[in-house]
Amino acid sequence: MKKCSLTTALFVFLMTGINPLRAQNMTQAQPEQKDSAVAPAAGTLDYFISQGDNYLKQKDTTNALAVYKKALDLHPNSAAAHHGLGRTYAHLRQYDQAISEMETAIKLDPQIYKKIAPSLIFIYLFKNDIRSAEHLKTLSLIDPTLSANLAKGFFNARIYGLKETDGGLEVFVPLVETSSEKLTEALKDADSLLEQKQYQPAIDAYKKISVGPDINRKEKSFILMIVGTIYFQHLNDIESAIINLNQSVALNPDEKYARICLIDVYRTNQDYPAALAELDKMLAKDPQDKYALYFKGAVSFKAGGWKEAVKNWGNLKRVDPLLFALVQDMYLQALRHSRSQPKL
Repeated sequence: MKKCSLTTALFVFLMTGINPLRAQNMTQAQPEQKDSAVAPAAGTLDYFISQGDNYLKQKDTTNALAVYKKALDLHPNSAAAHHGLGRTYAHLRQYDQAISEMETAIKLDPQIYKKIAPSLIFIYLFKNDIRSAEHLKTLSLIDPTLSANLAKGFFNARIYGLKETDGGLEVFVPLVETSSEKLTEALKDADSLLEQKQYQPAIDAYKKISVGPDINRKEKSFILMIVGTIYFQHLNDIESAIINLNQSVALNPDEKYARICLIDVYRTNQDYPAALAELDKMLAKDPQDKYALYFKGAVSFKAGGWKEAVKNWGNLKRVDPLLFALVQDMYLQALRHSRSQPKL
């Protein structure tokens, strides 16, 4: 597997909120924090839970399973023990058993739901099970902020995919590869400035590299994509972001992620006609593009284009019912609005 450059890693983080250098783990919930000043007495439920948590932290799943099961032998109705066992099964990629234990924990102690729901949502999502969206909606009634944050991960997972790792399920990172080790080496100083949050010096350094005689069109497109994203995400310079991202797209029209960045800028700036024009280009190339269907519906909804919202989200429902579930309530609103519009 090719190693991505720091520039690539930082770009992915800027674009998606996913840092490939510290992958976004979606299933390994943290154990409950207890007062470490008083160690639980040997043989008690807290003792076994603490032991299991420590084993799991060390990725010793064999002993974690044994200890959590011992806890359940003594306390069959312990939600914490069922949760620990579920987390261990998730670590072992035994997802049906993980679901069973986590759902049991919730039934025994509904107060634990908020703690378990994130793992449960993404295990169901990995299995393409609609219950992932149902749990996300339930969580939104309990903790709207947590639910909104998880929805971003949910969206990225449906667009880019989930992958199994030794640490659990992680959102797949859409790497934008630089084409040569020579370019990666040339970008190191600019990468370092960006990592240090010296944004304008970083931009100047990237720009200087982009006009070098050995830089080809794809490489220049990649660099301008980074520059445009920095202008947008960190300097709030919408005009410069649009200029650089448009140049990036023009140099390499087949690079999907540059266009996605441009659409994101247009959406944020509420330039809906420009965003829709770019989304139409994506759909012309691939009528089943999930990102384009999702956001063409969303932008149309924002602009009051109810029929277009219904059309695109209806197509999304056929392509990806789970992703559609994120906008189902808005789809129904758009449907009601579209039916109330007078016919021409």
